[in-house]
Amino acid sequence: MKKIQLAIFTLSFISAPLYAAEFFCPSGNVTCLIAAINEANRNGENNTINLEPGTYTLQVIDNNTEGPNGLPSITGRISILGLFPGGATITRNVGATAFRIFHVAASGALSLDTIEVSQGVSGGGGAAIFNRGELSMNWSMVTRNNGFGLGSGGTVLINFGRTSVQNTEMSLNFANPLFVRTGVDRNEGEMEISRVRIQDNDGVGISNIGNLILSDATIERNLYGIDGIGGGGTVRVERAAIVRNQAYGVRGVTGTISNSTIADNSSFGVDGTDIQLLNSTVTGNYLGVVGAFIKNSIVTGNTQQGDCLLSQSLGYNMFTEVSASCETQPSDMIGVDPRLGAFQDLFEPGRSHYPLLADSPAIDSANPDACPEFDQLGNPRVGICDRGAIEFQGEATPLVEEEPTTLAQAE
Repeated sequence: MKKIQLAIFTLSFISAPLYAAEFFCPSGNVTCLIAAINEANRNGENNTINLEPGTYTLQVIDNNTEGPNGLPSITGRISILGLFPGGATITRNVGATAFRIFHVAASGALSLDTIEVSQGVSGGGGAAIFNRGELSMNWSMVTRNNGFGLGSGGTVLINFGRTSVQNTEMSLNFANPLFVRTGVDRNEGEMEISRVRIQDNDGVGISNIGNLILSDATIERNLYGIDGIGGGGTVRVERAAIVRNQAYGVRGVTGTISNSTIADNSSFGVDGTDIQLLNSTVTGNYLGVVGAFIKNSIVTGNTQQGDCLLSQSLGYNMFTEVSASCETQPSDMIGVDPRLGAFQDLFEPGRSHYPLLADSPAIDSANPDACPEFDQLGNPRVGICDRGAIEFQGEATPLVEEEPTTLAQAE
């Protein structure tokens, strides 16, 4: 392996076979970071850039690839690692002209580990990261970025390629909420998100017209939850909490939502076409489910036009109230109180939930042929499984021990 030590103005090389290159940058040294990216783009190798803990503040535009960027466009294979303790922050100086932080070209592959990306500003899409190649993030944070443009311009992280995000928080960002095709996460390619918390953003949590897999995640207190209006993509949502968003929870997407909680959103819980709800809990929304296929789910406590309209039950659901446009089945329970406990707002992604009380009629009443192995908390389904996202485990629903889920916790 070839190791490369970057100082403020110099590069020094240790000769070795060209299989991999490793770079080291002192705390806060932006000149070193930019030089490392430029060399990594040129060398045709798999590269790792190690950043000493600290804040790397970008002051000026580096290039104008699909809009102004603070760092060189990623055209090679680059991993950027924030070293412990604390990891590293890459940010734009708040007094600088507007530019995004990262751009990943179609030929590029960028991996971020223990990195905070903040204060990017873009009207051209992807205020924090614009990806056309391959992007992965782990134990990282995307915060206080501003995507102010129209359409795809109003985004914080935009993906046209392949993106994988794990153990990451996206919070306090602005993604123009006044127009469709905007979002904190904007996916037009292939995106897989797991163990992520998307919260307190001004805009859509995830805007999807590509192919999205979302699991073990929390989408909370955003203006909207998941939006697919104007798209043609698909979603698969598993073991997620889509709760307390200021408008709808899920709207206009095609796919399946399973073992999830959609609750306390100010407008509809689920409003869309060709949505299949499996072992989910939809409660406390302005509307319940609209244009959905529903199975083994609890839909209750929604305030306008009932819990189910323009939808088709696939059986074994619980509805407090249904409209004439909801096609129900004999196995459904209608007008029955599901006996839910108080909402448990947990910090860990994907684990906020409504538990079942011990006398809930949802217990042991779902279709056993349509039950997954585990519930939203990772607990096993017991015997004949329960309707909804949570399997009743006894006197209390135990929580499975988890590793830290955000950069702040890892510190």
